[in-house]
Amino acid sequence: MSQQWMIGVDEVGRGALAGPLVVAAVAVPNYGGETSIVKVRDSKQLKPRAREEVTEALRAHPDVRIALARITPGMVDHLGMTAAGRIAVWRALEALGNLRAFVFLDGGLAAPERFSQLTIIRGDVQLPVIAAASIVAKVHRDSFMQRQHNRFPKYGFDKHVGYGTRAHYAALRRHGPSPIHRRSFRLA
Repeated sequence: MSQQWMIGVDEVGRGALAGPLVVAAVAVPNYGGETSIVKVRDSKQLKPRAREEVTEALRAHPDVRIALARITPGMVDHLGMTAAGRIAVWRALEALGNLRAFVFLDGGLAAPERFSQLTIIRGDVQLPVIAAASIVAKVHRDSFMQRQHNRFPKYGFDKHVGYGTRAHYAALRRHGPSPIHRRSFRLA
């Protein structure tokens, strides 16, 4: 009998003005519905360095599998957020390979019908495997946006990683959108 897995899925970048939508899928062995590998519950309470440490530990663990999917700003504009999220979830799960797994998704996300799944509102606070996916997605997207700051320094991506802060809106009014800005946002 093949090993059973639990997969946590979460996304980051939904509310951003710039940068990709990123979905992470983190698979861990299912030890009777619990796992001792992931102990984090509320990923939003962690500081950036702590998120990086958790991600490094997950990547180094021999029993953890991680997959990421990134949807470009242009695809988000073209498809809409819901369809883009669905595609990203599918890509991340497919990248994990053919695992016998139960998929736990953070609220608003859904896996293709062939997966046994449960969507949990505020799942990143309630279930450690979803929290792990949230952390991995955030670390990946933040790192990507830090690199984009080097390409487009006048927008301050190193500070807000593409989200709508006052400084970001001011930079948009002053310079217009960059190639990595979504065109579907409204300039406030």
